[in-house]
Amino acid sequence: MLSPIRLRLTTSLAALALAASACGEGESLPTTLDVAATDADIAAVDAAFDVPQVDSYEGLGYLMDEALATAGGAVIRLPMEMLKEGADRPLARHSARMMQLADEGTSAAIPLSALGKTFEWNVTTDQYEPTARTGAPANGVRFILYTLDISAFAPAEPLVEVGYADFTRSSNTATVGVYATGGTQLVSYTATVGGTTNAPTMAVEGFVGTGANRVNFELTFGVSLFSGNVTVSWRIEVPSRGLASRVQIGIGSNGVAFSALMRAGARKVEMGGTLGENGGIIVVRIGGKVFARLTFDAEGGSTVADADGNPLTPEQAETLDRIFEFFEGAFDAPDVLLSPLYTLLDVDTGSA
Repeated sequence: MLSPIRLRLTTSLAALALAASACGEGESLPTTLDVAATDADIAAVDAAFDVPQVDSYEGLGYLMDEALATAGGAVIRLPMEMLKEGADRPLARHSARMMQLADEGTSAAIPLSALGKTFEWNVTTDQYEPTARTGAPANGVRFILYTLDISAFAPAEPLVEVGYADFTRSSNTATVGVYATGGTQLVSYTATVGGTTNAPTMAVEGFVGTGANRVNFELTFGVSLFSGNVTVSWRIEVPSRGLASRVQIGIGSNGVAFSALMRAGARKVEMGGTLGENGGIIVVRIGGKVFARLTFDAEGGSTVADADGNPLTPEQAETLDRIFEFFEGAFDAPDVLLSPLYTLLDVDTGSA
């Protein structure tokens, strides 16, 4: 998934650890990298996300959340910044309030003053504000989407409308719909707060794209307030291509664990390894056979070689880089999907 807070390969992998994944034994799978087919798989997923409405929704999510908070929404802070900071400092800041959230449960967090309102961008105040414009769901809110100024993560001026996003709230679940101006739905998902007092969770399920470009996705995010561990699971599928992918992340005091798999038919790409303060090794497998090894040192430097220690071809290296960026969607997904919803779910990630 694309994100305005894209974690680049060279920095994100220095902070992550990867744990290997495997499919059933006895399978006979191709053990060479099919560059053209793999690039086409990745392009199919990108096609669902790389449209103006989705770009706008991703880029403006925090501004929508700020508007709801300003309208009077109650918030409590979830330590999702652990993905970037590690566990200790966010836990120290937020553990007591997370326990309060799990103990008391959530309330109808859409501010009463905002229900049924459509929020539009005010170019004078540089913020979303409720207006008299109609069309919002009676039990929710609507935000107009505009062409995005990516350098400012704000609507580009002069304003050009590209669609809208509707939000509703029921119990501990927020529902999202993103639409093109003509009404075609491009994104739909629900986000639910769950778990226990000491292990709160967030779960997201939905789709992005239409027709052959539809991508189904599932995200789960959990925090252990006892251990400080964070877990993330990100799964996608493209039914039209028979493509499925999953990424699992575990962040703990000794490092980060990450396992990744992409499969389409008989083609299978896996990655696994561990990284910590002293570096580590990532192993890439094609059809279960070692294809490449990436070695990281304590300073974040890296080298890559094939199974025999030889350099990859330029074409292989470029495709491998695209695969890494594809799997990086797991790191972006919590921020992209949840950033507009923290107030709706009584949750926020701002600094305490």
